[in-house]
Amino acid sequence: MVDLSELLQAAHGGDAVTALAQKYGISQEQAKAALAALSPALAQGVQNHLQNPEGFSQILGHLNDPAHQAAYGDVAGVDAPAAANAGGDLLGQIFGGSANVEQIVQHIGQETGLSPDLLNKLMPVVASMTMGGVAKSLQEGGLGGLLQQFGGAAGQNGVLGGIFGQLASALGQSAQNAQAQAGQAAGQAQAGGLGGIFGAVVGAIFGQSTPAAGASAAPQSGAAPAAGGIDPALAQAAMNALGGLFQSASASPGLQNVLGQILVKR
Repeated sequence: MVDLSELLQAAHGGDAVTALAQKYGISQEQAKAALAALSPALAQGVQNHLQNPEGFSQILGHLNDPAHQAAYGDVAGVDAPAAANAGGDLLGQIFGGSANVEQIVQHIGQETGLSPDLLNKLMPVVASMTMGGVAKSLQEGGLGGLLQQFGGAAGQNGVLGGIFGQLASALGQSAQNAQAQAGQAAGQAQAGGLGGIFGAVVGAIFGQSTPAAGASAAPQSGAAPAAGGIDPALAQAAMNALGGLFQSASASPGLQNVLGQILVKR
């Protein structure tokens, strides 16, 4: 598992808090508070977004975005406009537009005492750093090449578009069966570590198992595959397993309520 708050604080060689404090003219305590408050919202937003095929594809694209990786790797990457732009795109996708992002920012500001103006500047950058950090974790797990290949395929028109459409249909037609079997498959994938998770992802989409060396093969759910070799239960499990990489401390009850109202519409 990857705890996003810890992952963010480890950015820039462990100097992320200091770098953000200096960049935005705030104390290190305020920078830590901002990371702690923003990471649960980002985690919940990404997990929700992964539960539909289009969102799944978009998250894979973000994990391969060099702007995110640069934002996590060094201070210069955070200062680059590309990081804020890429982070803003991610926020719009997972939360459904600027009005919803503003609602989240206002609530976090009330809870933490941090200025909404500050949070509006920080949130896209923190979102970009988050995606870069998760991508780095995957690369360190030996899955960088697989992530790049899979994310690149997801972004090509005509390559995975039809497959993701079939996946949406298959998941809808087999919802009850998928729900029953997804938990077991996701658990097996996570037990295999990052290799098991991405083995499940690749197996679900391409109908084959491609785990990292030493990792468990993608689990077989036993459900009849849909057109294109897609097993609905395994596909759902893959989405759930990838969502398991985006973990954070629980949001406050108030923020949970705000996020619930926003994400139920997504």
